[in-house]
Formats: sequence, structure tokens, C-alpha cells
Amino acid sequence: MSELMQRLQADYKEALRARDERKVGTLRLLFARAKNAAIEQRVEEVDETTLLSLLQKEVKQREDSIAQFEAGGRTDLVQKETAERDILRAYLPAELSDEEIRAVIRRVIAETGAQGRAGIGKVMRPIMAELKGRVDGARVNRLVAEELGG
Repeated sequence: MSELMQRLQADYKEALRARDERKVGTLRLLFARAKNAAIEQRVEEVDETTLLSLLQKEVKQREDSIAQFEAGGRTDLVQKETAERDILRAYLPAELSDEEIRAVIRRVIAETGAQGRAGIGKVMRPIMAELKGRVDGARVNRLVAEELGG
């Protein structure tokens, strides 16, 4: 069992004892997503990288919902989604700064010799493999385009 999963389960048990319904519900949903991913991958338990990807996906989903609920004037749902997002974010590693990401991008560009917009696809795969779970893909894509002069 990964260290992150152990931490999630310990926090889940603590939330149960504390009767923190929001945290219990949020973590329970994450566990269900992890179980489904394990079934899809035909493994007993997902690895830490997959778990981090699931966490990022859930956080992004909450952020999208927050934007939609704000546009619709549903402050009650904005508060609920914000609380869930914050619970999930606590388990993600700190995001890298733009400069840290740019350093990786420059190194991969130098290694691959990519140039111009056509080189974006050539460098995205190795960059995302290296930074998986620590950055948002759209943000990396934007920085790669800037670095390659696109």
C-alpha cells in the first residue's frame, strides 16, 4: 500500500471519529474512484502516480464546478465544492513554480532538439512523464508553447 493511500485511510478514520461528514464523503468518493481505476487496470490497488492523477482530476472537477456555480449564483454549492477541493488539495504535493517547470522544459527541448509549434507534441510526453502528478497539463502546454516560440 502506498504511503499516500495509508495517509488517506488514516485521515478517513479520523474524520469518521470526528464526524466530519464532508471529509468522510469526499474521501469515500476518492476511494471509490481509486477502486474503479484498480479494476480497470486489473490490479489489486492503484499505485501512487495513479492516485495523484485521480486527486488532480477530482480537484480540477471541483474547480470547474465552482466556476459554474459562481456563474449561476449558487453560493451554497460554491462553498460545498470549495471545501471538498481544499480537502483533496491537501493531499497533492506542492505545485512547481513556472521557473521550475521551464527548467525541465528547456532541458527536454535541448535533449530532443524540438523546434517551433511542431515540436510541442515531441516534448510534452517526456515532460508530463517526469512531472506527472505535480503540475496541470494545460499549464505545461502553455509554457512549452511559450518556450518554443508559439
